[in-house]
Amino acid sequence: MKQYLYRVRPGYGSKRLLIEFSDSPDNKDFSEALKNLFKACEIETVKKEKSFDDVLYSLASNYGFFEMSVDSWGGVFIHADDNQVVIGYLDKQLTGSGVFKKEVVDFSQYESEQGFKGRS
Repeated sequence: MKQYLYRVRPGYGSKRLLIEFSDSPDNKDFSEALKNLFKACEIETVKKEKSFDDVLYSLASNYGFFEMSVDSWGGVFIHADDNQVVIGYLDKQLTGSGVFKKEVVDFSQYESEQGFKGRS
């Protein structure tokens, strides 16, 4: 069974964690796996907003509200600035599903507000 990679990391120049997926929403199997996980966790879409370069979903779970953004470059991110507890909950659910695999992240690579530092 294919496992979809994700990482829990701080936002650029922030200490708040987010979840970043390595697969694109264009991958139908990935999208279906994420939908199935959300359904199993009783996560519901509250609102969907489209803009020029992304789609922002406002979602509700038993652990509170969070957002998922899907950008036109194939990025999928889960943000919960005001509810970091939900990031921990989702991390456990993703790993426990057996369908998603967590990548190890060097948090120092995200300290700059300008973006990923890369390897030195």
